[in-house]
Amino acid sequence: MKKVTVKVPGSCGEIIQGFYGLGEALVSYAIDCYSTVTLTPSSHYHLSINHHNEKAMVALRKACAFFDLDYNNLNVEIDSDIPVGKGMASSTADIVGVLSAVSVYAGREPDPVWLGTLAAQIEPTDNIMFKDWVLFDHLNGRVLEGFSQFECLKVLVLEMDETIDTKALRKKGAFCKSKKPNPSNALNLLRMASEERSYDKLGEAMKTSAFENQVVLEKPHLAELTQIAKETGVIGINAAHSGTVLGVVYKDESSIRAFQARAKALGYLKPYIKTYIHNIIEGGPRITVE
Repeated sequence: MKKVTVKVPGSCGEIIQGFYGLGEALVSYAIDCYSTVTLTPSSHYHLSINHHNEKAMVALRKACAFFDLDYNNLNVEIDSDIPVGKGMASSTADIVGVLSAVSVYAGREPDPVWLGTLAAQIEPTDNIMFKDWVLFDHLNGRVLEGFSQFECLKVLVLEMDETIDTKALRKKGAFCKSKKPNPSNALNLLRMASEERSYDKLGEAMKTSAFENQVVLEKPHLAELTQIAKETGVIGINAAHSGTVLGVVYKDESSIRAFQARAKALGYLKPYIKTYIHNIIEGGPRITVE
């Protein structure tokens, strides 16, 4: 084996995130932007990455310790096109990519449960290591529940200029503010959406969770944008609960064009310096071995 390449998708915030009975959990979805990790054997250790993320080194050491490998004999390159500090799982994608690459190098198929457990030991993590949508204890790395994934969806990402340090946010106790209501009804709405294949209930689940999170990280014009979403027929708007993006989830191209035109005309997109579209896809690492 000369080279292992792993591509891990990012996300656009969370469908829901909050306190659901016993504790905090989330459901996020993957989109088609990636962190690409390339691992090759080397006579000396080297890690190169196109953005700052010290957690990738922690992931490398943890994975090598688990498989009894010497990371000093590995060369690791990380090239990511996922925006950093926006709530789009850039750190999680790097971490999962490194863990997966080392696992494959050690001769093991990377198990998503193992990936989630180790990733959560490094930082609160999204559930992009799983193929399908799951309710995930992102603090302890446990899968609590699974859902049927909706297919052929897209998301218009609304990105603000600010960046967020998730660990710093948690140290301030920000998420404790969102414990009311506890448990949140967003999870029940998502369950019904999954069972009934209901876009309306999916949108309501996202809306409920996004509004509950306004006390943690306020998103400008969320109420107005949500109303426009309803009027123009897009599925709904979800938030990055520890980031600075909103996701306008849709299926019909005419509805998103109508949403953009109206939101722009009314000035509600001004705080969002970038807008761009991604496909919502299956999660999990994409692995190539040479």
